[in-house]
Amino acid sequence: MAEPTTSTEIETRDSQILRAASNDSNDWDDATWAAWFRTAERTHRDGGEKRRPLFDKVGEQQARITELEAELAKYVGKEPTIADEMAYLHRCLNAVHDVCDQAEQQATRWEQPLPVPEWVAIIREAADGVREDDPDDNRRRIYIDGRGNGWLDQSTGHNGLRWVAPLAIFPGDSEPAPTVTERTGGLHEIGRCW
Repeated sequence: MAEPTTSTEIETRDSQILRAASNDSNDWDDATWAAWFRTAERTHRDGGEKRRPLFDKVGEQQARITELEAELAKYVGKEPTIADEMAYLHRCLNAVHDVCDQAEQQATRWEQPLPVPEWVAIIREAADGVREDDPDDNRRRIYIDGRGNGWLDQSTGHNGLRWVAPLAIFPGDSEPAPTVTERTGGLHEIGRCW
C-alpha cells in the first residue's frame, strides 16, 4: 500500500488507524500515537495559524527517551568496576583539593596576604583520610565487610573494643570487630546512624 501524500489521504489513513486501534491506549504502537497526534493537531489548530506539529514534539521526546534508555542500559543490572569507583573517588578528591588550593591562593594573592582560612587544613586532612574521629560523636557506625555484608556497631565505646552485629540479624548476635575483620577479609565503615 502506497504512503498517503495529500492531506486528505493522510486524514483518511489516520482515521482508519484510529478506528482499528484498541480502546486501551497502553496497547497503541507508534503509528497509532502518530495518527492520534496528527488528528489532534488538525482538530485544535489556532485559527489556521501555522504551529509546529505535535508529531515533531513527540518525535523529539521519543528520541530523548531512546537516548536515556541507552544511558540507563549502561548501569541497570551492572555493578561498577573497582576501577570505575576509584576513578570517581579520585575525581571527587581532586575537586576537593582544587577548592582548597583556590582558597589558599585567594588568601595569599594580595601584597599583604590574608591568613589562609582554617577550614582549608581541616578539609585537606579529611580528604587525605588523616582526620581523627570526633570523640564526642556517639553515632553508631555502619560497616561493610570483605564479603559485602552489612554490620552495625553495638558497642558503647567504653572498653575500647568494638562489637558489631550483622544487619538484618538479631542485635544480640554481635561479635568483636577484629574477629569479623579476620573472618571476612575486612570491615570498612560506610556511615553512621543514631
